[in-house]
Amino acid sequence: MRKLIIILFVFSIYAHHAQAAIYYTTKTGSGSTCSIGSPCSTVAVGVSKLAPGDKLIIGGGTYDEAIIDTVPSGSSPASPTTIISATGETVIIRPISSSFHSIFNFSGAFDNILLDGLII
Repeated sequence: MRKLIIILFVFSIYAHHAQAAIYYTTKTGSGSTCSIGSPCSTVAVGVSKLAPGDKLIIGGGTYDEAIIDTVPSGSSPASPTTIISATGETVIIRPISSSFHSIFNFSGAFDNILLDGLII
């Protein structure tokens, strides 16, 4: 019985600290896996890959996007879902048209989402 309790405890620690996935988007990307070797070409496709606590790194450039209710809440304040610019790169995200003014639209309950380094 003691061995089972120890195994369950170790498993619960491992499950709690599981590595979050990291996805990539670049203006020159054409991939569908959004991996570093095959990045996506749009922020929307990258966001569609995210699960709670994952990270999307966006390469420099200007993106015309509408992200509506598709960013999952983070796992916790210590493990937010993160959308950031690549280090040292300028990322501009603007509306898809002059009549559509929303870029990131969060309606409902969303928690623990971090947007960093983006010009919106």
